[in-house]
Amino acid sequence: MDEARCGVTSQLVNGCAAHASRRLLTRHLKTCSLVTLFTTYLIIRLRIVGLKSALSLGFLLWVGFPVVLLVGSVASDKVPLALAAIHGGDWLIKLLLMTVILVVWPSKKEKHKVPVSNARAEV
Repeated sequence: MDEARCGVTSQLVNGCAAHASRRLLTRHLKTCSLVTLFTTYLIIRLRIVGLKSALSLGFLLWVGFPVVLLVGSVASDKVPLALAAIHGGDWLIKLLLMTVILVVWPSKKEKHKVPVSNARAEV
């Protein structure tokens, strides 16, 4: 009887774990999408061009948001410093790559743009 109960319990736990991981993945994708939209808005409004400016913006965003939140979680929520460092490094890489891709990718695309003539087509 205990084996059957353990089997059912392990199925429930595995099912809950799968549901939780899907929920976490969905939440993570939503968070990254919002961060990407906000970063894109800043890049456009601040007219960021070039690799150095992109890296600077990514670093400043990292210091302004994830670092502040992680320091607070270490200080008040007793999150282990090693875990906060891992999350901080993860966010640093994400923000640097995001800003570089968002700044450099459109400029490479524009190099291949076909010029449009101002002449009117005759009808």
